[in-house]
Amino acid sequence: MPNRDDSILSFTVRVPTDDDWFPTADDGTVSVSAMAWKSTGHVGICVWGEDDFGLEKFEVMSNRDNKRLRKWKALCKEIQTWKKVSIADLREQGYVNA
Repeated sequence: MPNRDDSILSFTVRVPTDDDWFPTADDGTVSVSAMAWKSTGHVGICVWGEDDFGLEKFEVMSNRDNKRLRKWKALCKEIQTWKKVSIADLREQGYVNA
């Protein structure tokens, strides 16, 4: 994963969960962020509990024709539609420990 200090784009929403994210927030939510890094080309989504447990899924893209920016904007729209987050579902979709 890229260095978080290098991030150029970040958008975060809170999404409900029934899982224990070690810990989950008091309101039963986790942070879901669409992220993009300029120097490495990583674009993806990070999901974090309130401490040191998180899952992430990234791909590396060139910035040719602003593909990275379009991908990031699409991810921002996607995470706004999430109604609930499940660790098992994310793992099935290819998310790995952050």
